[in-house]
Amino acid sequence: MARDKAKDEEIFNCIEENEHKYILGLYNEEKQKVKEFLIRKSLNKTIKNFTYMNVYLSIKTELELDIPN
Repeated sequence: MARDKAKDEEIFNCIEENEHKYILGLYNEEKQKVKEFLIRKSLNKTIKNFTYMNVYLSIKTELELDIPN
């Protein structure tokens, strides 16, 4: 799945499962690592009110995964 770049500046709603699924679909090979990251960061509210791009940047920093195209 390709990243919808129009969403980059929209707020990621960390309590919505469909938003988690969207991001997971962008990280095919590392889905489990990203899933654990999203759950952990959502529960401790680290990514609350983050834009999608901020979530991608956090994944890049913490998990060392490239931002999806």
